[in-house]
Amino acid sequence: MSKSILKHIAIGGIFIIGMPLLAHAQSGTRDIAVTPVQRPIYDIEAPQSDLKVTAWVDRADGRYRPGDYLKLYVRTNQDAYITVLDVGTSGKTHVIFPNRFRPDNHVLAHQVIEIPGPDDRFRLKIGGPAGTELIKVFATKKRRDLIRPSRLADAGPFKRVQGTTRSIARDIELELDLPADADEDLGEGRGEPLRAEGPEVARPVPAAARPGFATFNKVITILEPRAEAVRPAASKPTRSAQAFYRRAEAAYYGAADGASYRQALALYRKAANLGHVQAMLRVGRMYERGEAVRRNLSQAMHWYDKAAALGNTQAMVRLARLYGRGLGVPRNHKLAIRWLKKAASAGDGLAMLSLSRIYDEGAGVPPDERKAASYILAAIRAGAWIAQERVAHYSEATRKAVQRALRQANTYHGEIDGKIGPETRAALADYARAG
Repeated sequence: MSKSILKHIAIGGIFIIGMPLLAHAQSGTRDIAVTPVQRPIYDIEAPQSDLKVTAWVDRADGRYRPGDYLKLYVRTNQDAYITVLDVGTSGKTHVIFPNRFRPDNHVLAHQVIEIPGPDDRFRLKIGGPAGTELIKVFATKKRRDLIRPSRLADAGPFKRVQGTTRSIARDIELELDLPADADEDLGEGRGEPLRAEGPEVARPVPAAARPGFATFNKVITILEPRAEAVRPAASKPTRSAQAFYRRAEAAYYGAADGASYRQALALYRKAANLGHVQAMLRVGRMYERGEAVRRNLSQAMHWYDKAAALGNTQAMVRLARLYGRGLGVPRNHKLAIRWLKKAASAGDGLAMLSLSRIYDEGAGVPPDERKAASYILAAIRAGAWIAQERVAHYSEATRKAVQRALRQANTYHGEIDGKIGPETRAALADYARAG
């Protein structure tokens, strides 16, 4: 996003700090100043409604430096449709959710959505300059396009919103039946270059305005780039490995018109051979998936084993899954559990989630719903929010054990019936944030 702080890298495969769902507050960032050009979108507020939305990012202080990656978490108190705008310091605006890779923006009540999620093929990267970035979240009870299609232009996995922030805000207000500015600027709304705009104050919203939506502002702070320390000559291989890895990431995720997996694999291998642990994991994943090369599970195991030996918990989880499924090696539940427990002890939420499934199904161990429930709760507290979604697919015994544990933690007060509805999802989210 030219001159926008939140950049995107698309095509590939990846994508935690929080606050409770607020009863009345529509913004969690009133104490952080936004730029005058961001103000029109910042000031859009929903009238009082029974629909609430909140959002947080994966750093409690909301402070990032260029090159950092960001994750956004959104939660509503009712089933809703979510739209997320990113407004840079200069006012450049993008729709980051829904997007090309996640077009479905429907969310269930109290189910925390992660942007990007674990399996998304895009990431959010912090660029520059230093300043503030506004992330504006809209929740609506009905599916609706808040931005006119004529305003949208392709920008990788996201859509760039053309026009000034004032004209964009006016379009959104019209769509939501909010009052527009009386002093219309006829030059706006036609995609002209952004221009400086003066500060505005929030306009009062009449009680008659449509109540079926909610808003939330999340403002993050972008710091100046950290000066690189001068390193001794002996550390040159490390710098080289990092350089190869960065180039590999750029090639792997690439632009919207495609990425060179073959080039990425070659660069990942160079970084891995210089001791870059995350590059070892990447090489293993590419061999496991058959990206740029013929699928080779033996090579995948080789690279996972090297990364796991150096403490990479993601590689441990991948090894465990291959052993547990008997892919490339004879099935070995004991080795799978051993690797998962090692990763879980290091705080890996996905390892905990895998262990919960093993104890739920009795895969190589006697079924134990209490252990399964314990691992589910540990996983979600470790940041594996996907556990909140997957718990509905566990056995009834495990689902009930989860509800009992939540009741003991004083976050769930409903029936122990094994039904994972809004009340249980809310309890899971509150349990995770309380930790």
